[in-house]
Amino acid sequence: MNAASRDPYSIEGADDTPFAQLCQQPLTLWMQGFARMQSESLRFIADRTAKDLRLPLRLATCDTPVQALGMAAAHAFESARDYIAETEKLIELTAGDFESAAAAVI
Repeated sequence: MNAASRDPYSIEGADDTPFAQLCQQPLTLWMQGFARMQSESLRFIADRTAKDLRLPLRLATCDTPVQALGMAAAHAFESARDYIAETEKLIELTAGDFESAAAAVI
């Protein structure tokens, strides 16, 4: 292997050790899980931002302050429900990833 193609962070033969082989699958599962969580978080942020950006347009259609206040309150409750649901989803993803990584070691 020439010096230009060698990974500067690798140690020659380190991937062949029993410890490295034991750690490879759990680490791969963890990284895949992290990618799923990141993807899910970005999806949620995009959806939530789109909903939040529509609120001023909806408020502009209100005829009375009471109607606007009701719409704003409904939006706040919907936001809280969305954030709670997303938190639950991320916790489930994380728990599943830890279980998969642990099962790979055992």
